[in-house]
Amino acid sequence: MKTTKLFLGILLLGGLVLLNSCGGGSAVSPSSTVKEFSNKVEKGDFEGAMKCIATDGKPVDKEAQGKLTLLLGMAKGEVDKKKGIKNMEVLSETIEPDGKTATVKMKYTYGDGTSAEETNKLVMEEGKWKLSIQK
Repeated sequence: MKTTKLFLGILLLGGLVLLNSCGGGSAVSPSSTVKEFSNKVEKGDFEGAMKCIATDGKPVDKEAQGKLTLLLGMAKGEVDKKKGIKNMEVLSETIEPDGKTATVKMKYTYGDGTSAEETNKLVMEEGKWKLSIQK
């Protein structure tokens, strides 16, 4: 439950931070972007995780980047307490008719046997799906 709240907190507080593209084009669907982001957080690749977040074309200052790195570290700590992510299941993926926004509902199962569901909003940016952190 705390992990879900932290992930949601990251997405909401992330309104302060908007970053670059996710991977080298490997995120071809909204759900693959969410999975890539989650894997990068779990592995402690915060720079890579930040690239999965939409920038809306705005530059990111070092203070905002530092705050997001701190939040990602907290999320990683919660995942570590639950003995890592054992499984990620896409419960639903909905792409809006305009092809510019999507919603992905995920179920995470952790190594300690607990699970949590999370809903993520995504936007198409520069031809790639990225997590939307705007309210």
